[in-house]
Amino acid sequence: MRPGRPARSLSACLLGAALCGAPQVSAQTGRIWIDGGVSAVVPFGEDFQNLDPGYGLEAGLSVGATDAFSIGAGYIRTRRSYSSGDALETSGAYVEPRVSFQVGRGASSLYLAARGSYSRVRVDRLNSPTTPATGQTVGIGAGVVLRPSPRFGLDLGLRTALESDGTVGLVNGPKDVGNGFNLVGRIGFSIAVTD
Repeated sequence: MRPGRPARSLSACLLGAALCGAPQVSAQTGRIWIDGGVSAVVPFGEDFQNLDPGYGLEAGLSVGATDAFSIGAGYIRTRRSYSSGDALETSGAYVEPRVSFQVGRGASSLYLAARGSYSRVRVDRLNSPTTPATGQTVGIGAGVVLRPSPRFGLDLGLRTALESDGTVGLVNGPKDVGNGFNLVGRIGFSIAVTD
């Protein structure tokens, strides 16, 4: 399944708006945030053509390194289903650097982000033990953070990620999960824990 024109247009709009802005106070130097989110994951690419869309869950911390730059890290878990009924599950750690651009005079901001993750990969097959593999994912994206208060943010983002998974062991032999892409739409939140 390939992402449609609306998704590509949204990415272009967010990217263009961010690049046209000037970095201002968005990340808030030294402030630490608790982050969390849920995402819709749409796989595409030759090795992922039998994978249906799934979901992701994540939780982590981020810190404002400068007024416009922050870096976050945490735990992420995804699950997508094969047409055969098996499910592909990944769980592991991620790191995400982010550059933010304040929108007008308000508290909202646009951002550009990169993300890398290292995951445990397994195929969930009913009543059948499996041997997990390891995988890596790298991606880029953009989004907007709405701040109804100085200590709370609502994060709406979109990213494209390249996923490279290893070979998992099944009862009937090894299965090479392969490489593919994901289009990820995310709704998240952030809560400041320091001033």
